[in-house]
Amino acid sequence: MRVSLIWLREYVDIPWDALELADRLTMVGVKVENVDRPWAGVAGLVAGVIESVEPHPGAAGLFVCRVNAGKRVLAIVSGATGLARGQTVAVAAPGATLLEGLHIGKAQFKGVESEGMLCSATEILLGAPHLEGEGILGLEGISAGTDLVRALDLDDYVLELDLTPNYSPSLSMLGVAREVAALAGGQVRVPPAGYASTHAGSSARDITITIVDPDLCGRYAGKLVYDVKIAHSPFWMQRRLIAAGLRPINNVVDVTNYVMMESGQPLHAFDYDTLKGSRIVVRRAGAGESIVTLDGATRELTDRMLVIADAERAVGIAGVMGGLDTEVTPATRKVLLESAYFQPLNVRRTAAALALRSEASLRFEKQVDPDGQVYAAERAARLLEETGAGIPSPDIVDCHPVKVEPKTVRVRTDRIRTIVGAPVTDDQIAALLRRYGFEVAAPGAGALRVTVPTRRVDISEEVDISEEVARLYGYDNIEPTMLRGSPAGTSRPAARAFAAVVREAMLGCGLDEVATYSIIDPRSFDRVRLPQSSRLRVAAPLAKPLVEEQSIMRTTLLPGLLEALRTNASHRVLDARLFEIGRVFHPKTVPLQELPDENEHLGVAVMGHSGPPHWSERPAEVGFFFIKGLLEAMFERAGVRARFEPLNDGAPPVADIAHAMHPYRHAAIVTEGGIAGILGEVHPAVAQEYDLPRRAAFAEVDLTLILSLGREEKVFTPLPRFPAIERDVAVVAPEVMPVAEILDTIRQAGGVLLKGVTLFDLYTGGQIPEGKRSLAFSIVYRAEDRTLTDEEVDRAQGDVREALESKGLVLR
Repeated sequence: MRVSLIWLREYVDIPWDALELADRLTMVGVKVENVDRPWAGVAGLVAGVIESVEPHPGAAGLFVCRVNAGKRVLAIVSGATGLARGQTVAVAAPGATLLEGLHIGKAQFKGVESEGMLCSATEILLGAPHLEGEGILGLEGISAGTDLVRALDLDDYVLELDLTPNYSPSLSMLGVAREVAALAGGQVRVPPAGYASTHAGSSARDITITIVDPDLCGRYAGKLVYDVKIAHSPFWMQRRLIAAGLRPINNVVDVTNYVMMESGQPLHAFDYDTLKGSRIVVRRAGAGESIVTLDGATRELTDRMLVIADAERAVGIAGVMGGLDTEVTPATRKVLLESAYFQPLNVRRTAAALALRSEASLRFEKQVDPDGQVYAAERAARLLEETGAGIPSPDIVDCHPVKVEPKTVRVRTDRIRTIVGAPVTDDQIAALLRRYGFEVAAPGAGALRVTVPTRRVDISEEVDISEEVARLYGYDNIEPTMLRGSPAGTSRPAARAFAAVVREAMLGCGLDEVATYSIIDPRSFDRVRLPQSSRLRVAAPLAKPLVEEQSIMRTTLLPGLLEALRTNASHRVLDARLFEIGRVFHPKTVPLQELPDENEHLGVAVMGHSGPPHWSERPAEVGFFFIKGLLEAMFERAGVRARFEPLNDGAPPVADIAHAMHPYRHAAIVTEGGIAGILGEVHPAVAQEYDLPRRAAFAEVDLTLILSLGREEKVFTPLPRFPAIERDVAVVAPEVMPVAEILDTIRQAGGVLLKGVTLFDLYTGGQIPEGKRSLAFSIVYRAEDRTLTDEEVDRAQGDVREALESKGLVLR
């Protein structure tokens, strides 16, 4: 919302300058993001009176004008039509500047010198060539030489408001004026409506309004305007609309926009003669119905959308945009003004479904005053007659099936003092609320009955009233106090707690956390070499994607993390260690009929070297074993038992990303709950696709699957008091047998005395059969309450050897 300070002063007296007003509004919750001066670049613009107009002696279509600019008479060449002696015009004399950095000087036109230029409204306000047929700006009643920067209010300040999503009262000039009046203790001057004019033959019977769906439209008022003459709106109105961020179009449309910005009530103008049957029907759209909107696009409608229809077809989408067939054009001679109350949620859903938002839909979505429709229509009718755009009917058709009464809220003054945290008395509370336009009565001691104006749609409960008191009392006047009361529960959901443990482990390993987009490009699946039959290609599409590159929900974290590596590489960060904890989405049905399943995944992507360079040694390149070590540290911290095995058939969808990995340098992550993920080095073709200049590795783990396997609590034991005894065992095992399987066998067989086992030697050579390898393990035995004897250790070691032999391993 953009608020012109000069426009605002029309409704309320402001005792402060622009910057102080911005600070005061911000302190009551109406945040001012910026204070702008839209026409600060305009200078040297003066009023001039044309003394003579002569055809240019050497160029058809040009005129030489002698213009009295106050201190001097200027000879100015112009191509504008309609110039006449005695006309007062806007003159940019030599040395003047307009918008877009346009400096005005003397110029030659076919041998005739021009001392400046005559300006149109568009050249002054928008800094662009004037609109075709607009002509030079006329300034009747202003004397020659008058500084037009001040006379035309070009020295205006504009406050740019950054309002909270649920606060709609300040989405209008009158709404902001009420805030200022409450702050300054003044009164709001509401502009008059309902011009007392009549038109022969005009009658409310000329239009019939029917609301078929009152649950979506509680009120619809229609006002007819006759003898319409389409032209440009007055300069002052154009200036105010531009300050508010709207572009002037014509006098009828500009008036509807002006009243919307003034009162907060959106209006729409129909060309009455294009309405079939002189009827307006407010109804839900029919099956397969469509409409061509004002932007020229064909919109397919559903039965959940509300439309404005005539006797035959839809002529507008309620609260969103009108139809092209009933647009006001230069040929329009009779206008129907629409002023309605539409159900906010339905407007929001319709605008989102059609990807069509406007200033009007923004206000309907936030809810307009349900009792402000007639005033807005009458106000627009008055402005149309005052500006010569048409003559309104004395009648208005007001279809009002849903009556809205002002809300009454009972508040406890002690409760208000507790919430606000300030010693405001009952009388102070009542006085502050009255400054906001509330009616306050005191039915009993310690209580107030507050009647809320219908325009304050954001007020419904006692706590809302407390906020109003706090805002006007002044947040800066509330003394800071220590927090009181018992703390709320600090327990976290298991999934969040587990994710926090995983995050801590990754950060502890020196990785950086990133967050990539959940919406990805469907072509990413081809870039990571997923086969066409991959289950990961079955993704949930967005109903209304803005761009194709973000049109489906991700089923894996791989594309986003590889893109992050590429971004780092493009900035010469060639050693990157990244991780992400995020959700992936798997549709339950195809096509999508219900929300997809959401699983929390951990993704790890590393590239380059394992650490920073050092004079003593060159760090190794990252690879399979580097990322395997990261995962082992994470699983140990999370209390999850996991091993790494070759990928087999029947793996879950996450394992499909093996196609993006080196064919001989990847493995499945196996837990008690099954295959929980996959790790490996990035396939050279994929690395080339993403322009990765160095070796890279990737892992993805389904955290939802392993959530129940982890333990968050840690058990601490005292340092051992008794010595340990170490023994070794060596076996010949098949190369395809995972070492983790042998380690598990040793741990189970060693019993409670076994405290640790480590692989310290791996050998393949001439003495070992082909397809086999020799593995040697160091085993630590210890008792917590005594020194072990050799006999006890021998028995435990014998159990280990027997267990290994039972698995077909050959002891050495």
